[in-house]
Amino acid sequence: MKIKKFIAGFLFLFLLSCPLSQADAPDLPKLIVFYSPGCHRCIEAKNNLMPAIEKEFKGSLEIEYRDISNLENYKYMFSLRGQYASKVEILVPVFYLQGHFLNSKGNIAKKLRPFIVKSLSRPLSGGHQSAIDLVSSFKAFRPLTVI
Repeated sequence: MKIKKFIAGFLFLFLLSCPLSQADAPDLPKLIVFYSPGCHRCIEAKNNLMPAIEKEFKGSLEIEYRDISNLENYKYMFSLRGQYASKVEILVPVFYLQGHFLNSKGNIAKKLRPFIVKSLSRPLSGGHQSAIDLVSSFKAFRPLTVI
């Protein structure tokens, strides 16, 4: 009888210490970093810039890294860009947060924090998310002539 009470007490304490479910946890905004593994600026941003960003926005922002050499991640980046009708030039790393985009043009270290603060305070509502046609995207490319 004492063993049953002990096990019941243990289970009760164990269940109290566990979160009820993932659904009860607050949904944090997600900063998505689209990067390429061979990109020097991407590696630099991930190793030197992102640790400070992760520390500063801990608890108010979730950070997800997506390798664009994976076709699904590449398509997802273009899909988000189309959904929010963004004209951002795809220069990796590309940062996405609540409908806003920031590419690596210029000084990322100076622009990333203000980008996050602005995106958190003014999220955009997107249009419809549609499938992306990469072939038509690549048809828009013009050949570079080197003389």
